[in-house]
Amino acid sequence: MHKVLAFLLIAGLLLTAASPAFAAPPPEPAKQGPVNPPCPAPPCPVTPTTCPVTSTVVTGILTKTSSGPNCYNYFVGGIRVEFGPYWYISTTTARFDYDTKNGIQTIYQELEGLLDTTVCLVVKLCKDTSYTSYEVFKINGMVYRDEFSPPPWSGGPKGKGKK
Repeated sequence: MHKVLAFLLIAGLLLTAASPAFAAPPPEPAKQGPVNPPCPAPPCPVTPTTCPVTSTVVTGILTKTSSGPNCYNYFVGGIRVEFGPYWYISTTTARFDYDTKNGIQTIYQELEGLLDTTVCLVVKLCKDTSYTSYEVFKINGMVYRDEFSPPPWSGGPKGKGKK
């Protein structure tokens, strides 16, 4: 009888020691990287003669020139970049707070907040223009517009092709 009790006592201690309450704590979850990882260096010099038509990265200071009322041209490192016509960027709420100031505003206001700062843009060379520029698809790692769909402003200010 003493042997049976001793066996049950030892078995109980072994089961208790093996229970989850006495097990080693679970490993901590892996730390996630930044939401918007830093942009890589451009894969090639960004000039119309050396870059492919596929997406590329442009990094530099965002600047703006005006060629008349409500007619602005944006540049990064001397390269013209396109965000869409003024009527579109001035009336459309941005998808994200690209400038990380004042919450989400119109695209125009977000771009104003990015002026004279370093930006990282994913762009493609415009094919249908009489000048060389790059259409913008991502701003600082955040989607600006879908690169495989027509531009959201393609229907004109009244939509569906009415200009």
